Amino acid sequence: MFLWLMMFSLVLPAPAQDVGREAFGVWLCPIHRDEQSTEAANCPVCDRDMVERLLAPSYSCPMHQHIDEDHEGACPICGMNLVVTTRELQWFCPDAPEILSPVPGKCPDGVDMLLRSIPMAHGDHNAKHGGILFMAPNGYHHLEGTLDDEGNFRLYLYNDFTKPIDASPFVARVNDRGLEPSADGEFLLAAVGQPTSFPAEYVVHLSFPGAHEEDARFDFIFVESMMTGAVAEAPEDFLVLPEFRIPETSDGIYAAIKDRDDRIKQLIETGAWPDLYIPALEAKDLMLALVDKEPDIVGVPAKKLVRAAWLLDVFGDMGNRVEIERAYGLFAESMLELEVARAR
Repeated sequence: MFLWLMMFSLVLPAPAQDVGREAFGVWLCPIHRDEQSTEAANCPVCDRDMVERLLAPSYSCPMHQHIDEDHEGACPICGMNLVVTTRELQWFCPDAPEILSPVPGKCPDGVDMLLRSIPMAHGDHNAKHGGILFMAPNGYHHLEGTLDDEGNFRLYLYNDFTKPIDASPFVARVNDRGLEPSADGEFLLAAVGQPTSFPAEYVVHLSFPGAHEEDARFDFIFVESMMTGAVAEAPEDFLVLPEFRIPETSDGIYAAIKDRDDRIKQLIETGAWPDLYIPALEAKDLMLALVDKEPDIVGVPAKKLVRAAWLLDVFGDMGNRVEIERAYGLFAESMLELEVARAR
């Protein structure tokens, strides 16, 4: 997930001017959102100049994205609980709004620039209707699947700011049943029937208007608690990871990586794809720390694990079971190679 990744790896001091919240600065590729740097650079994918941005966490309403608070609470418009998002902080000139800056400064007329916060593309991956939200492979669209207690599956479409868009032009099927647009185009709908058991899995294939690629696949897995609203009890073998830190010893780091591997396997088994990024990226950082201590021993499996961790993060956001399982296969290979390397 983009929000967690940036806050985890690139937290920087806020500028001298108090912005009222903890801010973090990054250089981002304007095209490839996952390419970022702590200093001016060129995108390693497209070679475009990265752009400087100052970002800050925000509590916003799932339905009213202009709400921007620095604390938890309820939306003053609809009463929904506020959710964590990321917003961009900008300074602008009141008499020349086209003049923008990621840091405080002066306008051409000598007046202090004013501060504002705006929603950031891909800064909000929260479901709007209590369902499961994924990002599409095109890096722009988002989609949310919901299942009600009458067995109706709804598919909502959003843009890169997670704002609703007309679902009518999209063609989709769920478990080989066609989805039809609602009269107002708010969502696509199919009556799939009530689940006979949980977890209930629904495979959606979606075609994007004007795209020449094959249908994109998304795997939605609903647990019973999502349908009833009850708090789900964790199974007895549910692994709770400790607060993230890098252990001091090589053996401690290796044990922590194995813990993350166990957690990844549990999340894959339960279909909690959006949560994969946490243990995957923690395993990546642990592995890099282990390389610093044992470069001649673990260098080869480390390259494979780091790549697998990034793939789990990416495909977890997209909700594609086939790609997730393929990425975990690479991760499992790296874990086996790591065990063999350290046993020599």
